Amino acid sequence: MIRQIDETNKEIMRKMSDGKRTFSSVASELGITENTVRNRINKMNEDGLFFIKGLANPDKIDWLDVMFVGLSLDKHALGNIDVKLKELSALKGVVSASLVSGRYDVLLLVTVASQESHSFMSFLTAELAKVEGVMDMETFVVFKSENLLVPYIL
Repeated sequence: MIRQIDETNKEIMRKMSDGKRTFSSVASELGITENTVRNRINKMNEDGLFFIKGLANPDKIDWLDVMFVGLSLDKHALGNIDVKLKELSALKGVVSASLVSGRYDVLLLVTVASQESHSFMSFLTAELAKVEGVMDMETFVVFKSENLLVPYIL
């Protein structure tokens, strides 16, 4: 369910977006109490609206590799797209699975560890291969990026 976000929550989200701010500093800037900031962030977290997480920079970790995978799905899979997106997002290494417009139906953001058994090849052959309804795919390996941060999920 999509809900309206009031101006106070928008300001809290803006100020907390880098994950480095304290509740008290945000509260002071907004003229509200620290408990109000904490309660609003907890409520937004419970609602699945806003999260404060640690993120990794794959350009700075030599064994953490990132790829995007474009998938074309058959009509049955597209007819059950919510279920298919949940299935895809549960695969080891998948950061996100998104329904997109364009050449592919779904775009996956995937992280793998190049120095461990969970490599690009093992993702494609052991994880993605078990998903039914994939008609075509194309991988896009990220060699270098600017501002790409990913949760460390491996």
